[in-house]
Amino acid sequence: MNRVGMESRALQLARMGMKNILALTGDYSGKGFGGQGKPVFDFDSVLLTSLLKSLDQRLLASGDPDLFFTGCAVSPFKSTEAETLAQYGKLDKKLTAGASFVITQLGYDVKKFKELITHLQQKGMNPPVMGSVYLLSPRSARAMNKGRVPGAHVADALFDQVIKEWGQNPRAGLKTAIDRAAKLGVILKGLGYRGIHIGGIHRSFKAVGAILDRMAEIEDSWEVY
Repeated sequence: MNRVGMESRALQLARMGMKNILALTGDYSGKGFGGQGKPVFDFDSVLLTSLLKSLDQRLLASGDPDLFFTGCAVSPFKSTEAETLAQYGKLDKKLTAGASFVITQLGYDVKKFKELITHLQQKGMNPPVMGSVYLLSPRSARAMNKGRVPGAHVADALFDQVIKEWGQNPRAGLKTAIDRAAKLGVILKGLGYRGIHIGGIHRSFKAVGAILDRMAEIEDSWEVY
């Protein structure tokens, strides 16, 4: 949508009581019904965050005291210093524009997770930050390793390890994947992240429960991992 459509959509969501918004630039649009749809990139994530912030005044004027709670995304998993500085520079702009929380893209580099928290502390910013945790299967690991999922990074060594774990025994592979997700979850909590977003689970809540149970078991020893 262009900015007129985005503003209309935001006000519609507000009337429905949906005020928690994750503002993303988004990926290039693919094929839609009946063929290729023309992409519309009137806004990036910074301008979208500013739009939602400006609409708060209209909500107040209409007698609605509950304002938008807008979040933004960041990827600390960049391979060069220039790319990393660009990510953090844009994150600073998003927070200045009014973002109230941050969620990371998907990666498995603990040093990079720590780097993000350190950057925010050095800037004197303290937004709630959530880390992305994904239950890696061979299929998802392969797609991320090949760069087919924008923003998600699975290194060659991790991909090879996942294939080995699931190839020997799929049930054991799933158990190892749950353990890996739980370890990352407790590390993020130990580093000061305020929450996690668990992905890669589509059929049953049981895997989520298993991750949370395992986290409870190992939380006190997170530094070991």
